[in-house]
Amino acid sequence: MKELAADGIPVTVTCRVLKLARQPYYRWLNAPIPESEVVAAYRANALFAWIVSPSGDFGLFGL
Repeated sequence: MKELAADGIPVTVTCRVLKLARQPYYRWLNAPIPESEVVAAYRANALFAWIVSPSGDFGLFGL
């Protein structure tokens, strides 16, 4: 939603269209991302990159 707000679409309109309340959105926006979630995201991205790797050296489909 930040991207939509940057493009000039008000958060109020976006929340109404998506049928979301504004208060939880702002609470989510102000909440920091826990370090454990960041680590989990990096691991998931690394696993995905390994699975779809076209290289013959590694990757699920390159074996």
